[in-house]
Amino acid sequence: MDDKGRISVPKRYHTLLAPDADGDLSVVLTRGFEPCVFVFSKPGFTRFTARLSGQAFAGAKLRKLQRLFFATVYEVKLDSSGRVNVPDVLRRAAGLGGDVVLVGSLGRAELWDRKKWRAYQQESEADVAELGELLAGTEDPDTLPPDGARGGGGATPR
Repeated sequence: MDDKGRISVPKRYHTLLAPDADGDLSVVLTRGFEPCVFVFSKPGFTRFTARLSGQAFAGAKLRKLQRLFFATVYEVKLDSSGRVNVPDVLRRAAGLGGDVVLVGSLGRAELWDRKKWRAYQQESEADVAELGELLAGTEDPDTLPPDGARGGGGATPR
């Protein structure tokens, strides 16, 4: 990230972005759930928010999540050099500055401070086998205990 808060979006990702009527490319940025910034294509953000639209009044926690999430949504155009200016409020929330990494995550990317990303990877390494079971469909995500509640690894018995 440069001193003006801009990051370069790799050229190979430009094809995933839908140009607007003027042919400009843009991304949608918002605060992530960990110390990161979510980066969506416009169509990807529309798909993501469609899932939330039917749950507008589904409970106090969901309303709180929606307020916090949508309060920091920014649509930002790529400049002529393929850079995106990350708003200061998002940079502060995620602790971004200097070395950053862009991590792909299905329908979005996540922008992390490099040191925080490395720490997160190291911290999560012990969970890889258990998380792999979720991916393989051998574990029911609804039966897993909340983060930090695992007493030495493994899911709770059914």
